[in-house]
Amino acid sequence: MNRVDCDFCGNNDVTLVHVLQDVRLHQPGQYDLVRCNQCGLFYINPQPNWEELKPHYPEDYHCFTVAIDDHPSAFERWAQRYGVRRRCQLIARRKSSGHLLDVGCSTGIFLNEMRRLGNWDVSGVEPVHSAADFVRKRYGIQVYIGFLIDTHLPDALFDVVTLWDVLEHTPNPSATLSEIYRILKPGGLVVLKSPDPSSWEARVFGSSWVGFEAPQHLFGFPSGTLVKRLYELGFTKCERTTLGSDYATFISSLSLWLEARGRSTLSKFFRGLSRSVITRVLFAPLFRILRMLGFRSSCIYYAYKPEPI
Repeated sequence: MNRVDCDFCGNNDVTLVHVLQDVRLHQPGQYDLVRCNQCGLFYINPQPNWEELKPHYPEDYHCFTVAIDDHPSAFERWAQRYGVRRRCQLIARRKSSGHLLDVGCSTGIFLNEMRRLGNWDVSGVEPVHSAADFVRKRYGIQVYIGFLIDTHLPDALFDVVTLWDVLEHTPNPSATLSEIYRILKPGGLVVLKSPDPSSWEARVFGSSWVGFEAPQHLFGFPSGTLVKRLYELGFTKCERTTLGSDYATFISSLSLWLEARGRSTLSKFFRGLSRSVITRVLFAPLFRILRMLGFRSSCIYYAYKPEPI
């Protein structure tokens, strides 16, 4: 564990927000989540290094999902394919073809769907060996093992770089974004999705909010703080799309909130609801209304590397 200054502004004047635990895997340890009083960045301080974090990324880590066609449930296959194709459409609306790199590609489901569009050359970066091996063997897609800044990719190689719920896992988000700027072609696009610690869900559920997910999430990016940093690093035309509350994340946070208050029976009940197809369908209108009212849990950000003048 190493004590660090703010990765965005270098300041060390912070406010303690929460003392967090690994609520998903129940690994031992406590982690101080602080907020920078200068730029607003949230981060764990002191921070664990990668060797200390490895036990928190087991082979069955929830982000390492199996191939869509391997799901036994038809509803899960449909839901996962629907979600991945929405991500593909977000890219296709802004770029029609090119070379795409997915940072933190996990088990490669998004890369495989992008390749199916027929006009994309895709590759990934993934620090967990078992996940990277799965992508290579199952889909035959090139994956660089490690963190992006350690791969030493050539300048101006990619048309699009994506990070789906990944930047908060990296030990050096500013350096990662700078590296993305370097490897993007002029006019290239970066697309990233990340939980927003200034969201209503984070305020309501506090340390039980799944968006904090310590210690895997080393950072939390309030929406305005991240957009400002993208501009400072040279990106232009930065946009953000707020994503409304998701049924699964809301119910998971509620379950953890109840568990922290000793309501284990209710917690187990809601955890069971999170896996119920019927309940998801019944609650869909409520969460649609919440999204329309502006309640959000995360954001998708788009930014471009400027063309030469």
